[in-house]
Amino acid sequence: APAPAQFGIVAATVMGFISIPLLYHHDTVVWFNHHFVTTSVPEERDRETWLEVAKWSWSWLCVPFGQVTFMLLAFGVVRNQMMKLGLHPYSGHIR
Repeated sequence: APAPAQFGIVAATVMGFISIPLLYHHDTVVWFNHHFVTTSVPEERDRETWLEVAKWSWSWLCVPFGQVTFMLLAFGVVRNQMMKLGLHPYSGHIR
């Protein structure tokens, strides 16, 4: 497989696995919030379970996750329309 495809596979796999502790793992969420987000931390009683942690972290993870999902959806639509018009998407040029 070409290098861009291999990179895409590795990047998507790594990001998929990283997203799990960034959403559910208390210590990871607290660390990420402290270093990158800096939003107010709920009281300890409001983050006792993994679901409560996810409720808090989702409030700021929803934005980038949603944007990336929409971007991938849009790219898929563009690729499909290019193929219907007989145009070659990027992957057709690197073979």
